[in-house]
Amino acid sequence: MNQSIFYGWKEVEAVYQSLKVNTLGISLYVVSISIAVIIMVAKGSKQFPKMMDESTGTIDMKSFLKTITPYIYGLMIVSAIPVIISTMEKGLSFIEQGIMSSLGAKAPKSIADALEKELIEKMGNGGILGIVQMDIAQMADIIGILVFKPLFAMLDQYLFAGALSIRYLYLLGLELVAPIAVVGLISEETQSWFFTWAKNMLACYLMIPMFLIALTFAEGLKQFLITESGITTFALFLVCFLKFSLFKFSATLVFKLI
Repeated sequence: MNQSIFYGWKEVEAVYQSLKVNTLGISLYVVSISIAVIIMVAKGSKQFPKMMDESTGTIDMKSFLKTITPYIYGLMIVSAIPVIISTMEKGLSFIEQGIMSSLGAKAPKSIADALEKELIEKMGNGGILGIVQMDIAQMADIIGILVFKPLFAMLDQYLFAGALSIRYLYLLGLELVAPIAVVGLISEETQSWFFTWAKNMLACYLMIPMFLIALTFAEGLKQFLITESGITTFALFLVCFLKFSLFKFSATLVFKLI
């Protein structure tokens, strides 16, 4: 394989990790936890009458402990969510790297170097005079190499990274609302918050395996389009269109499967 099919993956993951620990990411998560705590206090205040002993007018400790226990567990889980998700991400990252290594991806080849070599081969040794003497078909071929082929080659390399960027943005959003989702378990009226969040989290974690399948499938088909003289501009366009379609279909399929 002339270029890494996982081009940009490490860079995207690095951006995701930096967003989690920068000022904006921490501030937004603190706001989310604050909202979760407010919801817990509001719901807990409604349970206060149940803690009272009607005969003595004092707090019934047994009822108090029974009522307050779910809220304590809720606070513990909310506090541990960043660690839980980070651990899951590290485990997933380890599995992903193992899959990628088994697929035998090589270091990415410079697009500019490959196109320069192809352009020299097309022009031969004619220089400027060689360009002037070219017919329309040959000129169109040169324009394709200079303009369209670099564009499609760049898309071919970065489409996987683009799909991962959307997935990591999705994950950041789920992490942000996680405290509120967990708090929803305290009440039957709001339990759907958590189950909806959990379903989306499962979909988010299924995306990368599906993207890997889509990517390797597209790269497998790409090999049939490569000839002895390389890959044509039109073939690169087909590859980009196929990858985009497969990534989009994979993301849609994940939600249908769950």
